[in-house]
Amino acid sequence: MGTAIPDNNATGVTIPITVSGLTGQLGIDIWFKQMKLHITHSWLDDLDITLIAPDTYISNISSDNGGSDDNFGSGCGSPTIFSASATTNITAGTPPYVGMTYGAEGSFYFFHITNSSPNGTWNLKVVDDEGANAGTVEYVEIEFTTINSVNEYMLADNFSIYPNPSSGQFTIKANNYQASAINQIEIHNVLGEKIYSSDIQQTTSGISVDFSSHPSGIYFLLIKTEEGTATKKLIIQ
Repeated sequence: MGTAIPDNNATGVTIPITVSGLTGQLGIDIWFKQMKLHITHSWLDDLDITLIAPDTYISNISSDNGGSDDNFGSGCGSPTIFSASATTNITAGTPPYVGMTYGAEGSFYFFHITNSSPNGTWNLKVVDDEGANAGTVEYVEIEFTTINSVNEYMLADNFSIYPNPSSGQFTIKANNYQASAINQIEIHNVLGEKIYSSDIQQTTSGISVDFSSHPSGIYFLLIKTEEGTATKKLIIQ
């Protein structure tokens, strides 16, 4: 590929990735599986990387990670793999980020919220926000998988949020599911950035959350359970 990343340039470079021939909807029939990426750069802390879906939802892949170290991936045949099922976030990794899979700094879950088609043009955007060090996008590939009858997305049906919209104070209620099985909740903004996290200790059927100190807008609530992660849209007024 060999696409240069403009040095110290807020516009960066945008690389289109065309997806076609997939049948079904994201979050219902199709699941975003992973992205493989190889970037050569001598100061990774300069880079902000996002992936934009055809319906314009954005996932923050990595923002200012890696310090003064070099490269995402050690080659096109050994890229960094950002996986929806990874347990280690890229923020906890070490360049060149190979040998295991990593979670995006934001999340891939939000690609499934609108149940849109995976077909169309996805865009990888890479911005170098500091001077003196330049780099190149050498390789990028995104992969999808079909959803089985029991999957993480369908876990969302097991939970309700009320009230929603709210002023920021709301309750998570389990529908035919044990709240004690919830391990953690997270709230992300529309850029996929995690802005709230709480480990769950209680075993009652309702979990109260106070998010009222945050601005109004659309957020995404991730409910992490023993069986997977459920995602719900959260509206704060």
